[in-house]
Amino acid sequence: MTGLSITLLAGGVGGAKAAEGLAKSHYADSTKIIGNIADDDEFHGLWVSPDIDTLIYSLGDQIDRQQGWGRKHETASSLERAKGLGARHLDDLRRLGFSHAYLSYQSEASRC
Repeated sequence: MTGLSITLLAGGVGGAKAAEGLAKSHYADSTKIIGNIADDDEFHGLWVSPDIDTLIYSLGDQIDRQQGWGRKHETASSLERAKGLGARHLDDLRRLGFSHAYLSYQSEASRC
């Protein structure tokens, strides 16, 4: 089928699964994927992009298939260590899927 072009608007686990299916099909070379960024936000100085992460982890065969999100074999040990050092509000990050998120940190100095 020459000239065929597929564009997938992918959001969440369902969009990531659809992207995987297309990537493994004979339509892979004619497929473009646009990932949802509507849920992206900053939490406690960390930028979180949950749908993009799910898409990348799924296409890279790194998704935790049992949970449906996050990277396989990930743990929350860093969060537990940070809590032990006095960090607060980390349960918010766990509910968001801390390991599931693309995180970027900006120090206060870089914001000035």
